[in-house]
Amino acid sequence: MRTLRSFDGFPLNLSNFYGGCAILLLVVVVVTLLFLLNRKSRSLLASSLISDSSNLNPRVYNCRTSNTVTDADLKFLMDEILNQNHKWEDVIDKTNHHLCYKAKSTKPKNGPLKYWSMTVFNDISAEMLRNFYMDNHYRKQWDNTVVEHNQLQLDESDGSEVGRTACDHPLLVKEYNSDPVDGRRSSESSYRIGDNGTSGGTN
Repeated sequence: MRTLRSFDGFPLNLSNFYGGCAILLLVVVVVTLLFLLNRKSRSLLASSLISDSSNLNPRVYNCRTSNTVTDADLKFLMDEILNQNHKWEDVIDKTNHHLCYKAKSTKPKNGPLKYWSMTVFNDISAEMLRNFYMDNHYRKQWDNTVVEHNQLQLDESDGSEVGRTACDHPLLVKEYNSDPVDGRRSSESSYRIGDNGTSGGTN
């Protein structure tokens, strides 16, 4: 059996070295397979949820979601968020000349992680912002966490939209994976665009 001398003078056994390399290679292969299987299962789940939602009876579904987000709904949601006893932690608070983004999160004792965010855009036309922000298929090009998006309902008369987005975050933040269903409405005037929305998701 061949041995080599290490830098500190102790002999190195080549069979132990090759065994360690084999174990390391095995760990890398197993982790890669787990990652690929998890990604594939999330894609299958997303496509099955999309097919299930497309089989809904349109008459029943439209009755349930007409006027999904009202001003009263948003006021109630804001009051609920502000009056909760949960401690909200700052996640992000970034500002530059064009954009201000704030995000907070809380983990209630009984329930899933909750996330709140607010975005303010400056020096951008209302039409450009609407086309960017409301284009869910374009989002998949710049947001690599989005696996799939399905628009469940769109009411062009008032700008209301209901959609489901399947997201897949990296391995280290898997607890944030969710498939939220968003309800939102955009309104536009000559100088501003407003977006009001609510979302809920499951991990």
